[in-house]
Amino acid sequence: MKDFEFKFPTIVYYETGELETLKILSGKKVLFLYGKNSLKENGYYDLILKRLKEYNIRFFELGDIFKADIKKVEEGIKISKKNDIEAILGVGGSTVMDLAKIISFGALNDNLWSYLNHTLDPTGLDSLYTVLIPTYPAGGSEIDNAAEVDDFLNKRHGSLYGIYPDVCIMNPKLTYSLDLEATSYLAIEQFVQASCAIIGTTGIVNELGITVCKNILSSLKALRSNLQCEEARTNLLLTSSINVSGLISNGGSEIGYLIYSLESIGENLLEMSYRDALIVYFPLFLRLLSKHYYYEVLKYFKDIFGIDDIEIGIKRIYELYDMYNLNGYYNSFGELQNDTVILNNLDAVEPFTLEELLETYKSGFTTK
Repeated sequence: MKDFEFKFPTIVYYETGELETLKILSGKKVLFLYGKNSLKENGYYDLILKRLKEYNIRFFELGDIFKADIKKVEEGIKISKKNDIEAILGVGGSTVMDLAKIISFGALNDNLWSYLNHTLDPTGLDSLYTVLIPTYPAGGSEIDNAAEVDDFLNKRHGSLYGIYPDVCIMNPKLTYSLDLEATSYLAIEQFVQASCAIIGTTGIVNELGITVCKNILSSLKALRSNLQCEEARTNLLLTSSINVSGLISNGGSEIGYLIYSLESIGENLLEMSYRDALIVYFPLFLRLLSKHYYYEVLKYFKDIFGIDDIEIGIKRIYELYDMYNLNGYYNSFGELQNDTVILNNLDAVEPFTLEELLETYKSGFTTK
């Protein structure tokens, strides 16, 4: 595929070279954020440093980011203010990119937590020039306007909405080091997100969403044979962004988005990651949703798998999980609690009753 660019409003540069696009930061003072180990292990840390020096970019580093911790945000803001940082460069997965966006905003706006708890509105306020390079393309943080962070000391969660990164650089080579397990999880996470976006949609939005879902699965199949398939890696970079662009959901139904109010039960009771909780809940959600939106769920299975039976379609989802050795049941993460404990962690979400939600969660412990 040839190099290209498009806007979301984030400008997206696609390149297959050696990160020459970092030239856009020439002459700026930059805070460079990255994760724990993978960037250094795959050699791209050294290449990034080489490019920063080559393009006369003065930089400061903030590494070892592996969880969305407000302490890292505070450290990044302190570095930015002390050194008159002009731009943020975040290279990594969603956690790194989320923190990059929050630091970018917080460096120019005081009382950060008032924005993170939505007491204050960040709309229209300035942030530092922000460049993101995804190395684990799953959640779409590289182009969307959302960022999540946790204050572990005070046990509170914050989120920032409305702040887009200025630039995203997509380079498939930065994802080559992901093994089959990591690649499978990110692809299936994308698949679930895209699926939930299109359930109940019609017209061109639906057709595009179907294409995205099928493309994710075909790309994963190709990577199963060759983990460095450039076309498949590129497809997953693009579908991660398309998933959050609104292209496959705008003007359509939002019934699939109900999953995001429900999957957190696994996070709360079993301390699962968002990714694992979403993947496990997905087939359970489809069965639950079909009780209220039967024809919409049936159409989904027809469109994606050519299956004209919801239970057979759900079985197909589990077969997909088995094919890529993904944990598809709650049993892999902990034991089933009693009904009282479960109900204390459930809130009614229309059109579902608490009894339905209780039985849905419990059914996730059913083994084959």
